[in-house]
Amino acid sequence: MGDSHHGLAFAFSARSLLQTVCVFGAIFALAAALNVRTVSRTRLIDLMQASRRVEVQKLRSIPVSLALFAVSLALMGIAYKLLVDNGLMNLSPQFTASVVLVCAGTALFFFSLSGFLVRMAKLIPSLYLRGLAPFTVQQLASRVNTAFASLTVVCMVLFLALTSVCSGLGLRDATESSLSKGTPYGMSVTSYLSGVYAMDEEANPYISYAASLDYNMVEGLGQSLRTVGKPDAADALAAANKVQLDVYWDQNAPITYADMEQAVGFKLTDKVDNKELGDAYGQMPLYLLKLSQLNAALELAGKPQLQLGAGECAVVYDMDMMTPFWEAAANEAPSVSVAGRSLKLSHALDACLQTTPVPMNSGMLVVADADLPQGVLPAQSVLNITCQDDAAADGLREALSSVQLSDNPDTWPVDRNISRIDCYQQNVGISTIVGYLAIYLGFVLVIACAAILSIQQLSEASDNAQRYGLLRKLGAPEGMLSRALFAQVLVYFLLPLLLAVAHSACAMYVVADVVEVFGRFEIGATAAFVAACFLVVYGAYFAITYLFARRFTRE
Repeated sequence: MGDSHHGLAFAFSARSLLQTVCVFGAIFALAAALNVRTVSRTRLIDLMQASRRVEVQKLRSIPVSLALFAVSLALMGIAYKLLVDNGLMNLSPQFTASVVLVCAGTALFFFSLSGFLVRMAKLIPSLYLRGLAPFTVQQLASRVNTAFASLTVVCMVLFLALTSVCSGLGLRDATESSLSKGTPYGMSVTSYLSGVYAMDEEANPYISYAASLDYNMVEGLGQSLRTVGKPDAADALAAANKVQLDVYWDQNAPITYADMEQAVGFKLTDKVDNKELGDAYGQMPLYLLKLSQLNAALELAGKPQLQLGAGECAVVYDMDMMTPFWEAAANEAPSVSVAGRSLKLSHALDACLQTTPVPMNSGMLVVADADLPQGVLPAQSVLNITCQDDAAADGLREALSSVQLSDNPDTWPVDRNISRIDCYQQNVGISTIVGYLAIYLGFVLVIACAAILSIQQLSEASDNAQRYGLLRKLGAPEGMLSRALFAQVLVYFLLPLLLAVAHSACAMYVVADVVEVFGRFEIGATAAFVAACFLVVYGAYFAITYLFARRFTRE
């Protein structure tokens, strides 16, 4: 296996080009057919007097408008509640309902807004009777009345753009922050051996081979490399610095998170506010790790060793979101029952014990070798290897891939085999893909939405040029006309944006729980950066639209 499998490459797809042309052609044909139908059903006299007519309000009853507006807010509130309670990882009927309700609520919001906007403005005479406010409100209501469907689409697209960019940047930052933490060794080999890890019966022959060697990974992998015809790799493995970590699970007296919660006196969810934990986290097991193996792994990684007193135990984890819980648990110093013996939890150690692109160890109990329950078998074994350089470690990983793919039962069961170079390359791939999809597509959507709003307002300004000319003849000063036009364009741009921001705030609250699983996520800084960039683009379109619209009205 050479270096040709690494990196990214650009490709051109003729099939995708043809599909794109067909889709855009279908959209153009449909739009043309609808326009022809609309024009053919309109009387000639109506077309000749179109510039003088005011849009007919779809909702004339203010009580009905207010009721629909309240219903729209209620629908969006229910959608927010369902999304927050359900999360993103569980695609349940509640998640589907939240999507449907937020779309329906947004459409109903703009539809009802067009009905009572003028009447609600009239309830504040000091505001409505100032300057050209009656004219501005009427024009704005007329535009919203006509384009409530397009405003709904623009709002939802803005929501998707804001959420995708924030989520993408957050995921990229989280994975990058976890990269140095998750690569303490040149490579790591993982084997699932017993208990909940090895449920596949086809793995039994390999596990029997491991058991015959007393679960010694160094000996087993060395013999397996020679069996598959890789003697040089076997010699390289023997010469490398390496440490084996065995993770144990006492099936006779398992320790769960519910047991730990009972010992410390508070729940995991009291310290870790993350909906992605699920409701069944209390049954998650806490695996055991021997102190001697932990210290050997820490020494190989160049980290200080852990010291335990008599009758003490510790917890080691590497997920950032678990820090508040384990630090609070260590401060409580509870007694934990391990194989019938009471041990005091004295330390909480944040350290990654294997090479992995995403640290996912929520917590393991570290006990002195003498306190390990008798007769338990390793549920998982990890061999951490450090060679003379990362290239040598990656070459050893490629050789061990032959063992992983071998169907010879007299070879070691390799379930996961990854090097530091693999982790960095995966991170580059994720960053590139996420950066393209989130940032590029997100900003394209924002530009498209701003362009739609701009075209609508410019068309409106061109159609209303005679009205502005009449106001000018009636003595309205130029500054008052400009302020009226500015208010109209500003409100039209702000309405979908503000509602999209509200949707995104709720979505990001849920997305943050998902991203936090992969690493540390500073949602405030990310959201502020994205908002600043979006405002620059969106504001530029608003400014250009206003300037050109003012020019149209003056001409």
